[in-house]
Amino acid sequence: MVPHCLQVQTNLTELTTVLSWFNDWFCAQAQPQLSRQILIQCQTLLAEGFTNAVRHAHRDQAPQTPIELTVSLLEQQIELCIWDMGPEFDLEQRLQNNPHLPKADATGGRGIQLITRLADDYSYRRIGSRNCLQITKSTVAAPL
Repeated sequence: MVPHCLQVQTNLTELTTVLSWFNDWFCAQAQPQLSRQILIQCQTLLAEGFTNAVRHAHRDQAPQTPIELTVSLLEQQIELCIWDMGPEFDLEQRLQNNPHLPKADATGGRGIQLITRLADDYSYRRIGSRNCLQITKSTVAAPL
């Protein structure tokens, strides 16, 4: 399947556009066969990945620096990709150094942990001059 793409600027106010774009895609492509729970989990994954790109990867970038997003419905999973132009970052090292959620009164730091808990698989890798956070979420309900 051809991925559905969106490009936005490095600005947290673009989150509304990102979620609206995803919801439109979900309703058109995936909604009849997927649960509301999958929708909410994918919205959370997308929001966390996007805000991390803005706050961390693009912290020192101009607001016009693009962030590209793609979503694809595969046979039994949804694949979300968030492309940033920030410096290289070792996600696995970060998780090893900080494996627990921050304190309840912390103002941030939960994004990566939420992604690791909600996603079925994820990776963050450098491809050319960009980084790609690739997240997959199964569309098959887990057995009870």
